Amino acid sequence: RYNANVYDRSTIERMQGHVLHVIEQIVNNPHIRVNELELVTPEEQAQIVQVWGDTAAAYPQDQTLSALFEQQAANTPDQAAVLCGSESLTYAELNERANRLARTLRAQGVKPDQPVGILVHRSLDMIVGIYAILKAGGAYVPIDPEYPADRIRFMLEDSGAKL
Repeated sequence: RYNANVYDRSTIERMQGHVLHVIEQIVNNPHIRVNELELVTPEEQAQIVQVWGDTAAAYPQDQTLSALFEQQAANTPDQAAVLCGSESLTYAELNERANRLARTLRAQGVKPDQPVGILVHRSLDMIVGIYAILKAGGAYVPIDPEYPADRIRFMLEDSGAKL
């Protein structure tokens, strides 16, 4: 029995399948450790990997990410490109902010494939920064602001990021 106001039939059937799958594993191997039990059935695993995980998409192999984004910004300038909480940027806004920062990065000496550290919490600014580094030709080195200062210093030195 289950509360039909809280659960729908398909959810209960899926949960029932999980319980039966766990019981089968225990019956087949009574010494199995709890952390070795699989909750997801083989059928669900196949669906996750083969159906939901099939995210392949055709895209032009001869264009850079920046060029593809520029094209999208030109095609849909007023459409939301990135959302973070209640904030958002349109493709045009993101492109403009990234271009402005990319020019600054190039003026600071960023060259192709040069590592550039980006120390920022998840935010719209993080996306602008990553995209700007790519537009400037650099390679971004993500650094968690929560890391201790010694760890941040090591990452910057180890990556060769000068900026």
